[in-house]
Amino acid sequence: MTSHAPLYLFVFGYESPSDRAINDATGADHESSAAVWVTAESEVDALEKGRQYAQDYVRNLYIEAGQKTLPDWLLDGYAHWISHNPSEEYPTVKLDVLPRI
Repeated sequence: MTSHAPLYLFVFGYESPSDRAINDATGADHESSAAVWVTAESEVDALEKGRQYAQDYVRNLYIEAGQKTLPDWLLDGYAHWISHNPSEEYPTVKLDVLPRI
């Protein structure tokens, strides 16, 4: 069965383990960003799914880096949005390789 729900590009900022190490050592405010295509019935649903994806994505980065303290992306208040013009956020050649959820 094929889903007919629209795709939304969810873009989010986060602090990677290496960003955090640099920020803690220098007082800087480095952040990384990522994006994921979200299949959802509405933009509100896409934001909800995207937030959960970002939470899991960032926690997995810290687990893979062997960190014992895991951040809470949802509580940390990182920027995130639905891109209404994805070609402005990422070059067209990269849009097809972004993950889909």
